[in-house]
Amino acid sequence: MKFFYRVYICFTLLLSTTLWAQDYNIEKTAFHPFYLNGVFSGMSNLWGLTDENGREYVIAGLNLGTAIVDVTDPYNPQEIYVVPGANSLWREPKSYGQYAYMVDDEAGEGLLILDLTKAPDTISHVFWTNLPDGETLTQCHTLFIDEAGGFAYLFGCSQMTDGAIILDLKQDPMNPTVVGVHDYKYIHDGFVRNDTLWAAQINNGTVAVFDVSDKNNSQLLAEFATSSNFSHNCWLSDNGKYLFTTDEVSGAFIDAYDVSDLSDIKRIDQIQTSPGSGVIPHNTYVVNTDFLVTSYYRDGVTIHDATYPDNLVEVGKFDTSPQWEGDGFNGAWGVYAYFPSGTIVASDMELGLYVLKPTYKKAANLIVQVKDVFNNAPLFGATVDIAEEDMNKITDVFGKAKFGFLQDDTLIVSISKDNYETVLAEAIVKTGEQNILEIALEAPGAFYGKLKVVDENFEPVEGAQVYISNGNREQSSTSNTNGEAMFYFTEMQEWSVWAGKWGYNTHSEAIIFEESTTSFPVIQLTKGYYDDFLFDYGWSISGDATSGKWERETPVGTQSNTNNYFNPNVDADDDFGTVCYTTGNGADVVSADDLDNGFTLLTSPVFDLSTYNDPHLSFKTWFANGGGQGTQPNDSLQIRLSNGSETKTLYIAHSNTAQSMWVAHQVRIKDFLTPTATMHIEAYTADSDPGHLVEAAFDRFAVADSGAISGLLPDLDLNIQISPTISSDKVYVNIQTPQHSPFSADEMYIQLTNMEGKIMAILPLQTTQTIIYTAAYPVGVYHVQIKNKQGKNLYNTLIMKQ
Repeated sequence: MKFFYRVYICFTLLLSTTLWAQDYNIEKTAFHPFYLNGVFSGMSNLWGLTDENGREYVIAGLNLGTAIVDVTDPYNPQEIYVVPGANSLWREPKSYGQYAYMVDDEAGEGLLILDLTKAPDTISHVFWTNLPDGETLTQCHTLFIDEAGGFAYLFGCSQMTDGAIILDLKQDPMNPTVVGVHDYKYIHDGFVRNDTLWAAQINNGTVAVFDVSDKNNSQLLAEFATSSNFSHNCWLSDNGKYLFTTDEVSGAFIDAYDVSDLSDIKRIDQIQTSPGSGVIPHNTYVVNTDFLVTSYYRDGVTIHDATYPDNLVEVGKFDTSPQWEGDGFNGAWGVYAYFPSGTIVASDMELGLYVLKPTYKKAANLIVQVKDVFNNAPLFGATVDIAEEDMNKITDVFGKAKFGFLQDDTLIVSISKDNYETVLAEAIVKTGEQNILEIALEAPGAFYGKLKVVDENFEPVEGAQVYISNGNREQSSTSNTNGEAMFYFTEMQEWSVWAGKWGYNTHSEAIIFEESTTSFPVIQLTKGYYDDFLFDYGWSISGDATSGKWERETPVGTQSNTNNYFNPNVDADDDFGTVCYTTGNGADVVSADDLDNGFTLLTSPVFDLSTYNDPHLSFKTWFANGGGQGTQPNDSLQIRLSNGSETKTLYIAHSNTAQSMWVAHQVRIKDFLTPTATMHIEAYTADSDPGHLVEAAFDRFAVADSGAISGLLPDLDLNIQISPTISSDKVYVNIQTPQHSPFSADEMYIQLTNMEGKIMAILPLQTTQTIIYTAAYPVGVYHVQIKNKQGKNLYNTLIMKQ
């Protein structure tokens, strides 16, 4: 059976594959090759300059020098000035007012500065090389000029630093002054606005963000890896909320990042102009607020609508060299699209200067959101198909599929997924608008099922988190006031179930859910404190570190050059799930998202140990510290415990502690402080000056009471003693039943479970003494429960096997 939705909305259509092979929305007005002294010269990058009279000039980087081209008439470009130079593949220009600046990374000629204040009649130039302390500037790879601030940033230079040499242009643009040096990592290219430097660190595959208000003491604010780990260039949106990047490798993307919160930078979209071809993106720029103009090597120049940065859509293309296709460093090196007239100029490496006329056309945008009809959970892997356009996409982990259209149309969208009914939706699409189409899929023969979460006295537990999985599908729910958690099933089958709540021990078992309104499974939770972070119980995170703060994730291992893991590659191996708290989890690069420039603090919710007789804590830690520039690592991980009035340090790991491994800890709380009703535990780690690689992790927190039994029902006058509560081989359960007791020993039994809720043994309760043999069990904490034949809990306590 198929469901048909008649939905009138606006959404985007992906460009059809036929557009990849042709030019559209960009047309050529002129072409200009370069000859110096009769010798043809190829091109590298270019930039533009508009004078006070509105004349528009191209600053062209050539293999054999520099040229100024007047493109005020885009149909008739005029070459008006040439500065011959030694051969160099890399020349990179920028402009500041009526002045142009050019660096090269091969000829070694320093910084070429051109004065265009009297252009086109008179143009002059100098080669500036005057660095402090008698050094001479020779080679730099790129530069950026912050025109609002009046500073030039020279990147990847051969002198002083390969980070950034900062020049003040304001006093004398023809003779700038060195006012600062930024020396962190090699910078290939960068962008500066409001004293914030966004540095594309190509060799590290990251973009780093710095406060450069103090030109000699920049402060790292954030650092993150780009999608192909070869960060070539970056450009900030006009509102400062989004950053767009390119990676200069085959098959890479234009990436879009939400950078509105530097502590939580997220990639929100990425796009390729010719998927599957291996073509390499080079430089991308934000133009007219809502568009990206990109030099895309063998695919020429592209325009993307970035009105909605989470759904980039290609809306224009011009191939400067159609003889080249796919992977390779040929074609369009640079592009400039900031002339007031709207003219675009592009440099083709092998051919010369293209003068182009763009049509900036807004796309229509759609995000198709596919969810499960029962729990509203996003459905990953659903197929969204538009047959008449021969297009389909698979929903991502957020249940989303994104499309872009260039024209208005009415289309039928098909949404399908295994074990679900297919849904058809009719949509009217319009350009210039974005809409979200929400589709809920339902499985045939599906039914609602539930389980009930109760405590040791069979009272409902509200707010328990329940997670179930059958290997192919996962669901989560939270118990209501009746302790009931609802789920949606497509068929009767066995599911693995985990249930937990702060103040209780996590329980796991396999359950077969059936369609029934009268009976349902019951999960019993025992009181206690246990957290392996399968569930989110609300641990808090604080600190001033610029990267690598604590986060609850499945860890991604990062390795050093000795192949040792710094960030763990797995969580602790004796708990539920794959999640732990780790300091940064950004990428499979040892220096990416490690803890930097400050501290991070992980703090548990409050737990009440006031009724415990002799509570013990157990937890696992990971710590790795190394790297740095010639200094001994000096960082640490501290585990601290507070009872609300005082705090004690339970454990410290530092640079000479065993690295790159999970370490188990057990602590008797009374050895440190008095148990109270306001306890919390915290994990503190910091990257101290000078900085080194720092990674830490924390997992499998638990509390066990090694003292007297608690939990005796008030109306049951039984005298039960269990000893010893810490044992290596056997535990004795002694019972005395009063003469008028309503229970006798043969009506009760002992149940032993581990901290994961697995039943280890069920023993009949003997009249006077029962022995629990623990020698064969792993070291750890176990629950001892005494129950009647109806399964009701009469006693509950904990023992520890050592």
